[in-house]
Amino acid sequence: MVHSRKLQRRQKKASEAAKLSAEALINAERARIFIIIEQDTADSIRAAAKHANSTEKDGDALDSSVGLYYGLKNYGKTPAIIKEISQQLVLAPQLAKEREYSPKTPLSIEPTLGPGEQTPRGTLVCSLDRKITVGEAKEILTLKNALWFYGYVAYDDTFGFGRELRYIFRYDGSTGGRFRLHSFQEFQSRIRHQDDTSQSTVVDDLSRGGPEKEDLPLTSGHASSPSH
Repeated sequence: MVHSRKLQRRQKKASEAAKLSAEALINAERARIFIIIEQDTADSIRAAAKHANSTEKDGDALDSSVGLYYGLKNYGKTPAIIKEISQQLVLAPQLAKEREYSPKTPLSIEPTLGPGEQTPRGTLVCSLDRKITVGEAKEILTLKNALWFYGYVAYDDTFGFGRELRYIFRYDGSTGGRFRLHSFQEFQSRIRHQDDTSQSTVVDDLSRGGPEKEDLPLTSGHASSPSH
């Protein structure tokens, strides 16, 4: 009886070790999709600084619409199959915790993204659904308001796991005239077609390889910009 229990414990430890080894291999070799900001169309916001000392033009709309071009890059070692993309650009002092996510259809990119590959420049674009006023632009520059670019990318890896990257970028007077990463999270299905999910933290992702750390000023899942 004692020998049987010891044997069972050894078998359990061996099984757990094999599982951890397999998970480590997947994490080392799997696809890792991330967002690349290519170019913004926010010059008119920056130009509003010339009206800082006057309210005469505050109700006027800016000359051009505001938005950005972005891409997806696979920082992993195996291909990713892009299944769904959602994107949104909103103007708000604080980003709501409960956010709307609408899939972008049809998918405007090739679904397969190989290791080290990036979507063609200028393919993905997201614009605000209305024009910003001069007064709102001044509020953005003085930290009283902000532009928030957020969404998700759902994709499959070659190991049979479904994954989802959720991201938030922020643009205001504190971000140096550009969209800066505010936070991101990654979720995965433990087993294909199974609803049970687990979350990978930002620290985990950075330690396993991905975007350069200087591009991601993050701690514990959030960038160093003001919390929302």
